[in-house]
Amino acid sequence: MEQISKIFLFLTFLMSFFLSEAQSPRKVAFETTRLKGQVKKAYPFQNLKCWQRNESANAKLNSITIFENLYVTDNLSDGVQGGGITYKTDNTVACSSIDTVNYVVAIRNSRILLYRLTPNTVASATDSLEGFMATPLPPSWFFKSVLDPRVIYDAVSERYIMTFLALKRGIVSGNQVVNDSRLQIYVSTTNNPLDPWYEYLIEDEDVTDINWYIDYPILGQSIEEVFLTANIYPKNTPNETFQDNLVLVFPKDSIYNGIKSLTNLNIVNPADTLFTMYPISSGEFGNYGPGIYLVHTDPLGYQDSLWIYNIDNDISSGNFNIFVTTIGTNNYSPTNNLNQLSSSVKIDGTDCRITGGFILGNTIHYVFNTLGASYPSQISYNRLNTANWQNTEYRYNVVGIYPSLSSFGSSTSNPSALISYQSSDSLTYPSFHVVSCDSAGDWGNDITLAAGQRENLYGFLGDYTGTYRNQSKALPTSWVYGCYMPSDSNVNYFNRLSEIVYVNTNGVTQIFEKQEFSVFPNPIENKFSLTFDKSNFSQVICNLIDNQGREVYKFYEGNVSNMPHSFIKPPIASGTYFLKLIDNQKRTIAYEKVIIN
Repeated sequence: MEQISKIFLFLTFLMSFFLSEAQSPRKVAFETTRLKGQVKKAYPFQNLKCWQRNESANAKLNSITIFENLYVTDNLSDGVQGGGITYKTDNTVACSSIDTVNYVVAIRNSRILLYRLTPNTVASATDSLEGFMATPLPPSWFFKSVLDPRVIYDAVSERYIMTFLALKRGIVSGNQVVNDSRLQIYVSTTNNPLDPWYEYLIEDEDVTDINWYIDYPILGQSIEEVFLTANIYPKNTPNETFQDNLVLVFPKDSIYNGIKSLTNLNIVNPADTLFTMYPISSGEFGNYGPGIYLVHTDPLGYQDSLWIYNIDNDISSGNFNIFVTTIGTNNYSPTNNLNQLSSSVKIDGTDCRITGGFILGNTIHYVFNTLGASYPSQISYNRLNTANWQNTEYRYNVVGIYPSLSSFGSSTSNPSALISYQSSDSLTYPSFHVVSCDSAGDWGNDITLAAGQRENLYGFLGDYTGTYRNQSKALPTSWVYGCYMPSDSNVNYFNRLSEIVYVNTNGVTQIFEKQEFSVFPNPIENKFSLTFDKSNFSQVICNLIDNQGREVYKFYEGNVSNMPHSFIKPPIASGTYFLKLIDNQKRTIAYEKVIIN
């Protein structure tokens, strides 16, 4: 074990000039400071387990309704966890594809869902987070919580990386406190999440003061390393306050092969709180580096600044610097509580911490909540150019809370993004939504993925939703995961897992939730049949689209109950096309690639 090295703080004033901000006539400035990065502690893990998940569960889960392999309503309730209670869902998701096989890992507080989806079969498994552990929690941890899950996917090495927290809780002066914490880290051994995983355990005293515990972990990655950031709070303390940041670095060539390796990076900046530092991963296929960007706002708001920490080399190299840049932004502040339909109970507002981010080219994209002029909680989506440090903000004029985002452009040079979020106001119950923001910063069609059906009596939704791009697909495709309030009063929440795809027809761009839709046979030789759920629509249009988004043939338009089950191959040139279904509100409800021979 290495001794804690001295941290030398070198302040070098590099530049200060004004840049025009696209959303405001106010000028913004930036200032860069160089920090000397040092390793706080590097050591091998003492606990390493390889856990086998058996891929024998080919039947659909009784507790989950799966419409083909496209979207899922997770009806499992959050609830009592060995004496502790979870009232927040904290949804996170990651996905991938290999040829025609799709993989999805969706996690929320208390439960993990694993899927291997092919055109004809669904292999799946679900477990509680505690049941997923290879190493059980100590028997003395009766009053406990297993929470704050995160998952990402390395599309280059084809591995899933996942983490969540286990907290031992107690009571001090009538208040619930945290007595102990354990960080659980898992790495899949293949691209199939139903295959074995490596398990790594990190006790709080291994990486921080024995009197502090770990909270709110976030995962990110560079080319060679996985980064985990977290916040540190005092144990056994009611109404505890933030104490320190935690930055853990894992070499991929070690943890991907069951080798015990970890570096605890110490970042010190007396001029900054270092609270909730969000590690930025690539938004498209492939990773960036060496090094990584860590980004954070002031969680308590009432600020007009953003902090960017640029680690300029791999930590494992032993030769790296940390540059912190303070960037001027529009003012932001914590949100107010949200109303609900027919209820005096308000949904708890949130602070201004960053809840999602990625990098594409030279631009860092990030999202967080802020108080709006006419909205108790507004979504602030930003694009930060790292070449000139100009920050451009796009605020979405809806009541939105707990946003997450993914890249959603049709090419690596297209900065479009997809954002999922939750919403609630005096006219609606808590619901789950998705919306896109195009390359020009214009907001697209908003989809209500799951409309709330009753009030939330607890006043909480979750600390974050999940949005993740499938980097293995050329056409913009993302999976999103979030909670909403169901009509069933016997469960705390329902959770919606949806696949969102992008389509451009005659220059008009839309996003839509992929529905049950199959074409057989495909490729089409002569006659073919269409299968989809007709109960949700009254009028439909079914047409054929070419690669330029132009309509080349219309199969049907009219009442869905009169629509034929099969069609004859159209008299057009052989090639690749797209079958498209449109409802009576001109919304795309299905979009499937077909080959016509």
